[in-house]
Amino acid sequence: DENGQVWNKINNGVIASRISENEALIYLQSNYFNNPEKLYLEVNKIQAIDKSEAFVVVDTEKEQLLRKPSGNQLYDFELREDYLMFKLQTEEEFNYFLFGGIRDGNGAEITPKLTENLATEGEVELRVNIADLKKVKGPISLELSFFPAWIVGEEKVRIK
Repeated sequence: DENGQVWNKINNGVIASRISENEALIYLQSNYFNNPEKLYLEVNKIQAIDKSEAFVVVDTEKEQLLRKPSGNQLYDFELREDYLMFKLQTEEEFNYFLFGGIRDGNGAEITPKLTENLATEGEVELRVNIADLKKVKGPISLELSFFPAWIVGEEKVRIK
């Protein structure tokens, strides 16, 4: 705000809701009782990936990674029982779960039983547990919600 008070992302709860394919609401923590005269959106680092690379596609029959973002960050895929397992190389701590929507080969939405991130220094193992995975028609598409690709800069836009 005009006094330099930061209204940051929520640290321990829902941070956003998807409205449509191209819109989302972002929830910010703030002093509820403060009504600032001026309010700015400041961005210095944001995750971004080309929309054409915003999916990971796997063939569960051949146990192959068919599509992923360019580069070597997402570098391994393994099928273990009812788990899709991926390895992600990161330069810094990355505590986000990559995947949002998951769809089978017919386009039907899949709700995973469990998703996990197991982080070690420089690497994250991602696990997606899908009930009766062997019966799911492939290929399986996983939409990226987060990815460790960053645009860095200094932007300040007045919003109030």
